[in-house]
Amino acid sequence: ALRMVFENLPRESLFQIDRKQLFQLSMDILNHQERRKTSVYINQDQCGHFYSCLIYVPRELYHSDLRMKIERYLGEVLQGGEVLFDVYFSDSILTRIHFIVHTRSGKSVVHDPRVIEQTIQNMARDWNDSLRVRLAEHYDLKRARELMQDYTDAFSHSYSEDFEVSDAVRDIENINACERHAFNSMLYTGHREGRASARLKVYSPGQVVPLSDILPILENLGLRVLGERPYRVRRQQQGDVWIHDFEIARIDDQALDIEADGENLRETLFRTWKGEVENDGFNQLVLGTGLNWRELMLLRACFRYLKQVRLRYSQEYVVDALKANRPIVVVLVKLFRQRFDPGLTRTHTETEETLINNLLEEVVSLDEDR
Repeated sequence: ALRMVFENLPRESLFQIDRKQLFQLSMDILNHQERRKTSVYINQDQCGHFYSCLIYVPRELYHSDLRMKIERYLGEVLQGGEVLFDVYFSDSILTRIHFIVHTRSGKSVVHDPRVIEQTIQNMARDWNDSLRVRLAEHYDLKRARELMQDYTDAFSHSYSEDFEVSDAVRDIENINACERHAFNSMLYTGHREGRASARLKVYSPGQVVPLSDILPILENLGLRVLGERPYRVRRQQQGDVWIHDFEIARIDDQALDIEADGENLRETLFRTWKGEVENDGFNQLVLGTGLNWRELMLLRACFRYLKQVRLRYSQEYVVDALKANRPIVVVLVKLFRQRFDPGLTRTHTETEETLINNLLEEVVSLDEDR
């Protein structure tokens, strides 16, 4: 068996390390060659120009995407200017990947072999095993087992490439929460292709959400859709669920404040999708005001009343005027609540009225002032 280890070692490794290191490397490989475990062995050449990295991964877990992930990681952590690789398949349960990492500086790079091995083990870990561990950390043992039975092999390869296992746990929670309503969503900041962007996930059990249905709703919420990726979650015991991941931005090019506006935006999207809220431009006022969907209905009702008394401005113009003067809108809604909300104690409203008058003095357009 030890002879086979020597014969299968890359030839350059035999000449670049001393006898003591070669013996230790050979014995380590011999002890691990029939164990279903990812192992990493890193040695630097005698001149310090490159690192020789031997990676052993279980054969059923190896694929080209994993190899490219490891290649990028080693190039980063070892400051490689060029990374070469060779893959060796044998009768063993392990596949060997040999990387040659040429350092940019031609000098030794400070690194921790244990951290590198742990990171690569996490990369090569089976998705279901990783999901099982995370669910056990998030739920009690009984609930984790129930979810694992339902979500084993449920997530597609494209999903596992784009998201971490921790994201899957959060998506499972959101999917289970939308069973009662057949619709759910989540706003978050995602990192793709080296840049951060605001993103919206929409969860739809049983069927794909038609883009022609949801895009007009998002546009009336003041959002521009920059891209969309659909993912199918094939659950074992319950029906399939579609996850639509949208990259979004505000139409007015201002930064989207997910923390401040996220909850009201999600709730307005949900109510509009169900048909409880009209899909029109008033929904754009959910951004930057802190107003919820009920308060938007108040503004909409006020506009409808004014149209009945022959207001000469169109709805589009009124919405644009309100968007341009969001602080006034906020104070107007606050004033209305203080006067008419039966759940609030009646208070003096002179402060709000004075503030509204002061803000109106700052309005540039005469039509908007009206």
